[in-house]
Amino acid sequence: MNHRDLPLLPVVLACLLSATAASAASVDNEARIREIVASMLAGKDAEIARLEARVRQLEAQVNGAAQPSAKVSDAGQAKPDQAPPATAAAATETPAPKGQASMEEKVASLESGLKSLLHSDKLEISGFFDMLARSENEQERPFDLGAFELDLEFSFMDQFAVSSALVWDGGSSDVAVAVIDYHLYDHRIPARGRIFSEPGFHLQAGRFDLPFSSDFQYFAATDRLTITAQLSTERIQQGGFNSDGLRVYGGGLWFNYAFFATDAIYADRGRAWGGRIGISLGQNPFRLHSGAQPSVIEAGLSSIVDLDADGGISNIVYALDARFSYGPLTLLGEALLRDAQQPLIDGNGMALAERDEYAYHLTLNADLGHVLHWPLSLFLRYGAWVPDYQRVLDAADDTISYRVDNISRVSLGLAYVFNDNLRLKFEYFDTFGNDTTEPGFENRLGLGQLVVSF
Repeated sequence: MNHRDLPLLPVVLACLLSATAASAASVDNEARIREIVASMLAGKDAEIARLEARVRQLEAQVNGAAQPSAKVSDAGQAKPDQAPPATAAAATETPAPKGQASMEEKVASLESGLKSLLHSDKLEISGFFDMLARSENEQERPFDLGAFELDLEFSFMDQFAVSSALVWDGGSSDVAVAVIDYHLYDHRIPARGRIFSEPGFHLQAGRFDLPFSSDFQYFAATDRLTITAQLSTERIQQGGFNSDGLRVYGGGLWFNYAFFATDAIYADRGRAWGGRIGISLGQNPFRLHSGAQPSVIEAGLSSIVDLDADGGISNIVYALDARFSYGPLTLLGEALLRDAQQPLIDGNGMALAERDEYAYHLTLNADLGHVLHWPLSLFLRYGAWVPDYQRVLDAADDTISYRVDNISRVSLGLAYVFNDNLRLKFEYFDTFGNDTTEPGFENRLGLGQLVVSF
């Protein structure tokens, strides 16, 4: 070994000693770190065990409240209506820190918030309008903006609501529906349409569509499958019974009823009273309210007694309606009879024949959505109107009368629903030579309708 290398020996030895000491210190630090981490994990494990025990205890309490009579006779098994014994971790549960809500308080607060949301006062606004296109017609109007309707619904005080339908049609505006409603068991107050879609009880005052026969459910373009109404609505109901007064309606899972007292139906003065009793069979009582579907069989009997200003009976109207649904097919029919008790007097003081008449229709609808995977429906309708008189007054001028005759009409068409806000309909009808001399009468006509709802 060279003597020049001798001074390096102390340096090498010092480095070795330093490395050994550092290694020992590292081992000691690692052990210390492991001890700290183990302590932290142990604390977390205890916290997790405590929370799991509390969750099991709450679940047992909930199950016990839901099924108080459930028992398990096997030895060693916990009974559902009894909470399991608290574990050691649960027994040592510490109270929530000051200023921090407990789990029970949070659950109570959430439940209160949900109840407040469900029963909160709110205004619901919806509506629609439609655009009509016609083939060659008596009025020489190929296009026309149909009705614009705005529906309002407002609930308050849990069992009270107001509902209205404002309609602009042909340059004129009108309040078609405006009611104040007291209800039980039901919080849906539709302005018009299928008012019997849910069980409940309603007492209303105001203006409303009379629940007579079945077509009152389809006065709005969004509810009607076809574009035109059937002859029974056009002729006997004169476009649809609507009046001011009182009505009560309701029902259960398989029946429904409606009774009303209103102003006169066929005259400007007087009063009327009547109602409808119906059955609804084959309905699923566990369906969602938002997905209400028609029952397999629906049927109803209706009647109206119309009184003049002196209290004498001027008209009695009867109706029978039925609906049968099977898979994609729906068959709807109704028959109306008007029994006039007094002759009609024109503006010149001449007495015309009593306006006895009857009308009926059968409509078949085929929903092809499940077959074609398109939201497409086809319909075919046959209707007839049979008046027991030869002349009738012009509604616009009661000094002019015109000849009438029996009318038979066949309608066919389709409807395509793009979505909840847009639908397109086409219809063609033909009276096959049946004619009257009334102004604007159409023997045949092709129509298209675009309905936009919001």
